Amino acid sequence: DMGFIKDVEFILKNTPKQRQTLMFSATLPKAIEHILHRHMHNPQFVKAKEYVDKGLLKQYYFVVSGHQRFGLLCKLLREEKAPYAIVFCGTRRAVDSVAFNLNKNGISAGAIQGGLTQNMRKNVMSSFNEKETNILVASDIAARGLDIKMLKHVYNYDTPKNAEEYTHRIGRTARAGEEGVAMTLVSEKD
Repeated sequence: DMGFIKDVEFILKNTPKQRQTLMFSATLPKAIEHILHRHMHNPQFVKAKEYVDKGLLKQYYFVVSGHQRFGLLCKLLREEKAPYAIVFCGTRRAVDSVAFNLNKNGISAGAIQGGLTQNMRKNVMSSFNEKETNILVASDIAARGLDIKMLKHVYNYDTPKNAEEYTHRIGRTARAGEEGVAMTLVSEKD
């Protein structure tokens, strides 16, 4: 989904035939199954205990008109007792717009999306992890692979396209025995 499939294929084609290959993933989409069967011989699957305890994750949704979504997001963020959160948006443009407008409204936010260089992403994450920035506004690039300690809240500003995307987004909270909250803003377009 993030555009690395060609790079992965290139690397695998240029490795020795005799090798050990390990793959780790929270989910197993069809595109990944293709890689497994094409490049691995008799792959063995090991399933670990689920990392997100559904009993510790509270999920809410708010039905709101499109033009009121940003105002509701600001209200929810300001009322939150745990001020560090991730806000997921559906596009790079939305990420930049929401982060810009949150900052304009006095809510410290950083933007992370696929159009940033690796160095820029690293700086944004460093600022967030060091609590210099309260809110991380992110595209789905941040839904996978990030382990942010003690993250209590995830907001879906834009509704995810599918259940797998939703799972990856909300899986950033309620980890390792901690409680978490996932809130989704649903408008007429959803």
